[in-house]
Amino acid sequence: MRIFVILTAFSLLAAPMWAQTSQFPLTAKVVSSDTEKVPSGSSTSTTTAMQGTIWQHPQHSTTIHYRDEITVTAEIENQIYRLASPRLLSPADYPASIDGGTVRLLTKDGHSKDKTLKLRILSIANKP
Repeated sequence: MRIFVILTAFSLLAAPMWAQTSQFPLTAKVVSSDTEKVPSGSSTSTTTAMQGTIWQHPQHSTTIHYRDEITVTAEIENQIYRLASPRLLSPADYPASIDGGTVRLLTKDGHSKDKTLKLRILSIANKP
């Protein structure tokens, strides 16, 4: 009877760990993570009149708005992925899975708890 209780307790503790590794069958080696400014897709344009001697000459001024985008470079299954990330990642190996245009990484949050991070695939290249 005691062996049955021990086996049951072990299976209950091992089941979440097994399920978690089966959700992330790949390993992503994050090589770099950096921030760059990219156009946000919006801009403002103003027209001012320049004083002339005979007629008013319009002068146009356009301001392009930028946003920060975090790009992560990772090696997964002999391919190099460029990924759009919501946060910077330290170079390391992470459990990963690929679902269509999304790569999911199993990371740790600030309290050392597991957290799934979804990254959008920007480009894929074969490893040289």
